[in-house]
Amino acid sequence: MRFFNYLIYDFNFFLKEKIVLASVVFFTLIVQAVCAQIGGAISGVLLAVTCPLLILFVIFGTMYLASHFGIAFRKKQTSILFLSFPVSVTEKFFVRFINQIIVPWLIVLLSACMAYIVLYLVNFIYPLNVISALSFFNANDVTDVYAVELFYRLLSVTTSSFFFQLTVMMLGSLVFSKYAIIKTFIAYTIISWVMTPMFYDQKSLLARAESMKIAHPTTQDVHDFVFSFVTEDLIVLYVVLSVIIMAISYVLFRRKTIIKTGY
Repeated sequence: MRFFNYLIYDFNFFLKEKIVLASVVFFTLIVQAVCAQIGGAISGVLLAVTCPLLILFVIFGTMYLASHFGIAFRKKQTSILFLSFPVSVTEKFFVRFINQIIVPWLIVLLSACMAYIVLYLVNFIYPLNVISALSFFNANDVTDVYAVELFYRLLSVTTSSFFFQLTVMMLGSLVFSKYAIIKTFIAYTIISWVMTPMFYDQKSLLARAESMKIAHPTTQDVHDFVFSFVTEDLIVLYVVLSVIIMAISYVLFRRKTIIKTGY
């Protein structure tokens, strides 16, 4: 019970940012549905602009919240207040992890679900093009197996990769006292540039990509090409790295609580 009470209390920190995240996702999806319904050149431009912007907003919005994981240790006053709560260090760590890493993604998913629920309800009164397109896709029994496998593999790798990036942001928030998101992003980018050649044979991948351009590849060709470097081992690697980063973050978090008691 103590854990859940503290979870609710901690959730209120950066509540405005969470509300903004939810509102932008919800209303952007509604606007996109309206644009799809209206049609025309202007609506097409709005769709083309808002789709990538929404993706970037979700990515950087969740990273921004993750980068505030260790914000309590950046000032003496907030550190003393944070340490005064009658909960264990482990409980504090996992409460912060849930509220700054897990909850933002749940907010995005719930906001998207709410937007589509509203659209489905409106569809009963006035037929919407978006709902018709989704219904056609769901009703289509002739499905390309390779395309489905490709979608789920890319989704799995993207999800595990981005979760790893969020844990890196969490660690960066404990390492850097100021401008954590910028410093962590720069450090992560440099390390990625150095580490990427260790996991991929870039010359082989480029050669296969060039051969595919010439041969007019089928869905199976694209499937085989992507699966050659987006492997299950890569997913496992991201999961293992995420666990390691979480363990390092926990040790550093615990160490900071010990050091801060010297105030």
